Amino acid sequence: MKAIFSASARDLCGDMTAEECIDLLAEAGYTAMDFWLNKYCEKADGPMLQSDWRQFIERVAKYAAAKGIAVGQVHAHWRLETEIREDFSCDLPSELIFNNIEACAMLNCKRLVFHPLQRWLRMPDEADRRKVLDANVRYFGSLLPAAEKYGVEIHIENLFDHHHVWQEGDPVFPFGQTEDILYLLDRLNSPMVKTCLDTGHANINGVDIPAAIRAYGKRLGSLHLNDNFGRIRPVYEDLHLFPGNGRLDWKAIIRALREVGYEGTFNFECSNGMKSMTRGQRLVGLRFAREMFEQMLRDAEYEKDAE
Repeated sequence: MKAIFSASARDLCGDMTAEECIDLLAEAGYTAMDFWLNKYCEKADGPMLQSDWRQFIERVAKYAAAKGIAVGQVHAHWRLETEIREDFSCDLPSELIFNNIEACAMLNCKRLVFHPLQRWLRMPDEADRRKVLDANVRYFGSLLPAAEKYGVEIHIENLFDHHHVWQEGDPVFPFGQTEDILYLLDRLNSPMVKTCLDTGHANINGVDIPAAIRAYGKRLGSLHLNDNFGRIRPVYEDLHLFPGNGRLDWKAIIRALREVGYEGTFNFECSNGMKSMTRGQRLVGLRFAREMFEQMLRDAEYEKDAE
């Protein structure tokens, strides 16, 4: 497994420019990044909402290349004003979403991560839950022509009930389990559609992560590597800890990634309180995440040789 390390700018770009994020990652020893495009789509003055958004993307792409940072994956806009309504209807993608696909290509990246659309209401009926899955088939199916045009893969991320609306005895949360992701991939049936595995989300949902990796196989296109302690309500569970700081079995995860021949970046999505850290503290944290996982990979390789 070729190890290319990447980190998400998710909690850095709130108070740092894109260039400052790139500088920080380069100083921390990374050669790739997960460009958090979503952050530039949220506010009215966001660069992606301006008529000259292509100039912004061109500037970022040029700066990253000059610093030796490849854009290994991009996180698309996901804070949609309208997801799946109470009557299970939803809008088709807006121009902004199609611009996200073009921007990903302009960043010389082929992996664009999307959250599946949700209906944030209880669905105690399995037939209703299935309607949410099928709405996503229609939504992402409409993006396929643009994905093919720009050579950008659509990577669907597994989620969890972060609104805490599900109750005991309800059917499983849509797209929280491996089977739902596979349902969407199978029905879209395109080499341009893969999955992004968020290890923290999976752990909260009680997913057997190594088994999920093996089930996805070559359709596992990208990773959000982070750790937590599983479902620990009423505490917010999605802690985004550095790998090794929670309960995940990283040895088994690395073994499964090796078995399926995973070819993407080892991308950390570890906020871990970074919003309140100084730049120097963020630098230490990012280096720690990379060096810890490098050691995990070495340990796994040693065990493989010893077998």
